[in-house]
Amino acid sequence: MLIITLQLIFFSVHYSSFRKKSLELKSLNHRTFPVDFLECLNGSVYEYFEKYQLKFDVSKERHNHRELLRIRELFPAVRGIIPVVILMGDRVQYIETMLETLWDSLGSQEVPIIFSRTSTNESIANLYSQYAFSQKYTLFFPVDMEDSFHPRFRLKLHWFWVLFTIFKLVNFQDSFSHALVLEDDLVVSRDFYKTGKSLVTIAKLLQTKGITVRDINLYNHRSIHSECSFNDVELTPTFESCGYLISRDTFEAIWNNVDIFVKFEDGWDWSVRLLRVLGIIPRYNLQPCISRTLHIGEIGMHTNPTLYEESEYASVTISNGTAINWKEYNLLKYNRSEEKFVYSKCYDEQQFGGITGPFASQQLEPSLILSS
Repeated sequence: MLIITLQLIFFSVHYSSFRKKSLELKSLNHRTFPVDFLECLNGSVYEYFEKYQLKFDVSKERHNHRELLRIRELFPAVRGIIPVVILMGDRVQYIETMLETLWDSLGSQEVPIIFSRTSTNESIANLYSQYAFSQKYTLFFPVDMEDSFHPRFRLKLHWFWVLFTIFKLVNFQDSFSHALVLEDDLVVSRDFYKTGKSLVTIAKLLQTKGITVRDINLYNHRSIHSECSFNDVELTPTFESCGYLISRDTFEAIWNNVDIFVKFEDGWDWSVRLLRVLGIIPRYNLQPCISRTLHIGEIGMHTNPTLYEESEYASVTISNGTAINWKEYNLLKYNRSEEKFVYSKCYDEQQFGGITGPFASQQLEPSLILSS
């Protein structure tokens, strides 16, 4: 009887704490972090609020709200545009190089560029203020987290928030179907944006041939010295984090399965991979056979210092006019044998629910693997 009483007291205290947190979140009620998003986080990552003292920085509300109003004024008047979203920290040494290549590619074209920042470091603002991008916006991730907070989860929450902002708050579904996402330690080719838009068109064409693909990678391990041509494209079961176009439909699928996505204790890319393995989002991405981005950061399997130093961004220094032509692309035959290396079991998946892999792929009929 005493044990039952103690359990009831513990449950009552825990529920009261949870309810209090819910009311605190609702009382914020600010437009950059709307109530439904707060409740979503409250239900999915409550333990992180308690363990890591996750706090919302309401001081950034007014700035973000003004920027959202500017973005909303743009998109009703524009159709078929793809916004470029840059997840930006305070790594000045990489951001400077990234901005140089971004300017070389886009210049003053009317392409909306949204800098989503986790730092208020003025030196970062000074860097991109030097470039006269015609449609430039800055959002500040309105969450303050302790340094002890797992860095993968910090990035995942930032990633999730900015895509929520783009796809849910801007909310002009006829204006854009995809967002092109970059991180601050990438460099891009001069044709990366044109190639990304062409690959979206090719993905829609493949849909008519029975191949479901929504999302686009811009990164590939192959360099300019491979046997592939700039117009070759391929299907891949990977979702590369080094530059990609994510679709509104994919984000909706993530939003509708947010408990799985947020509770999976790994980065956003592996969390998306889990949703793909579970069949919640389509299995394949489309990507160019020659990479249009390159990772120059210090951490990550995509770093290639030899390519960076000796070849001067060999795979991304592409002259204008070489962007993939959606009317002349060549879709390479898919090699399914490589999937077992991509979908092998990992510790986190076993912890999550015993997912072991390798996993069966979607069936691709040979007749569908065609050159256009």
